[in-house]
Amino acid sequence: MELRPFYLAHRELVLIPVEHLSERGVSEELAAVLRADRGLGDGFIALLDRAMSSYWERAAWLYERAPDSWFPPRLQNLCIALDAQSTRPYHQPFHRSSWLLYASDFDPDASNLEYATHQLLHAERLSTSRDMAMAVICGMSYWLVRSDAEVEAFVAACRRSSRPDAAVFVRLAEAMPWVRTLFHDPLRPPAPEARSGLRKVKEAGLWVPEALQAELHALVPALRADASAVMEAYLATAAKAPATDPAVAFASSPADHVCEWLERASPPVLVTDEHETVLWDPEEPRRVGALRRRLEGIGGRVAQSLREDLEVVGERSAAFLASLRDPERLPRPGEGVEQDGGIYVHATRPLMVYSLAQPGLRPLLEPAPPYHRMLVGARTIHEWGHLAEEAGWVAVPEARRDEHEHAQAELRAAVQALVDEAPAPFRRAVEQEAQAAGREPGALVCALVLERMPDFLANLLARRYLPPCELEAYVRANVYTHFGEEERPLHLLARHVYEYQYLSLSRIDDPLRYFLRSTWWSDFFVDTGLVPLPHLMAILEATARLRACYEVDEDAFVTPPRPAEHSIAAPDGR
Repeated sequence: MELRPFYLAHRELVLIPVEHLSERGVSEELAAVLRADRGLGDGFIALLDRAMSSYWERAAWLYERAPDSWFPPRLQNLCIALDAQSTRPYHQPFHRSSWLLYASDFDPDASNLEYATHQLLHAERLSTSRDMAMAVICGMSYWLVRSDAEVEAFVAACRRSSRPDAAVFVRLAEAMPWVRTLFHDPLRPPAPEARSGLRKVKEAGLWVPEALQAELHALVPALRADASAVMEAYLATAAKAPATDPAVAFASSPADHVCEWLERASPPVLVTDEHETVLWDPEEPRRVGALRRRLEGIGGRVAQSLREDLEVVGERSAAFLASLRDPERLPRPGEGVEQDGGIYVHATRPLMVYSLAQPGLRPLLEPAPPYHRMLVGARTIHEWGHLAEEAGWVAVPEARRDEHEHAQAELRAAVQALVDEAPAPFRRAVEQEAQAAGREPGALVCALVLERMPDFLANLLARRYLPPCELEAYVRANVYTHFGEEERPLHLLARHVYEYQYLSLSRIDDPLRYFLRSTWWSDFFVDTGLVPLPHLMAILEATARLRACYEVDEDAFVTPPRPAEHSIAAPDGR
């Protein structure tokens, strides 16, 4: 199992990836690894397998009957927290393609099938809504079609739960008597004459009797307060956690550990605060006063994590800059390089900026969560790669221009063939979309793919510098569903077709399966007949031929090591 070190990269969390999941549960190959390397026993594996089967069956049943309220089942990267207290709550290591669950959810001594199944359904809700109250309320119609015995089993497991956010599910369990009296179109529709006394909760498809509206209104802030309390408790503990690296203990304080390391190592990184004020500059490495004041009072594990972030940014930046044959030809950031996102190339200096305001992380209050640092490394090289692409060092060489033009024509033709054979309503929709853009459908999709190609080229170059784990993390964080955020079918097609190309950078054995089963693409387009699989394959293959025309200009680089071609190893050497 080549990616085993990636799945087991963190002691506090294990990754059960899409490629080792099915509607029946975990692959036998990975199950053996979970038993041997993480001590997850047969009972855990059996309950997870049963829960996956139950989730798949019930989600499909709900979607078939109430497609406006429920999603079809899909596979996601399951991140199972083994150490609940040290894992950041509600964290999605891979944006919109991972669910955080807890080992206790599948512990047969504490959980059961009803509780475990609900946690999978809830994880889907929470990943899409990003709001605890909406996730719980939009899932309430599930309880209208469950038996009394199933509800009783769920309630019993809620009271035994050791999840950090167990209070959320206890609150839902306590509300179950009145939740079960609600109505839903079409799962439990109210009588027509009774609707005048009901209030519709549009997002959830629920109808709420007037007598219960106060209960529902009170539940919303309570659930949000529960989720907020979980995060506050985690941050309070994380902020004081001791370092695991003995080197931190030798410094007079955690803040000094970071500052002394910067003075000594002098990585090519600017450290800024949330207002983009420079706190530390590698050109003046001993001037650490401003940074030390900002770091005053940080905990040992936080200091260690911050240093490790800066190490990765510095190492990736140094490797990139050292590989350039003529660094002076590297352009300054243009419009394609964002001056935000927590890690970015400085506008006027050839240095990476690391901000103390990181998206999804409070680096002065908590250590980096699982897989975060891999994404830090990938983001660093991605940003440098944009400059290399702007310099023309990753482009279509003159000798392949005709091939590139031919690939564009193939992509346009493949899209047009799809449109010509599409059901009439879908064909009208895409033709109207194309007309609004002033292009033919195939030309529009081709243009949209080409607009995004610089991102792919930056990542194509990244293979030279990134360890395999970092590249894997980046791919999984950038291949996810866009259903629900984009309604224009050609734009939706182009975005997914483009992002599918990232999978060529991964070591996933079956990229097509990963794509179809994790993004709802099969459910919404292939299975409905809107985009039959042969047409989709023709479009994907034409796009692959298009991106294959791009090459790295070897004359611009001193040949660097190629980590992605070596055997994959865990970041901590395990």
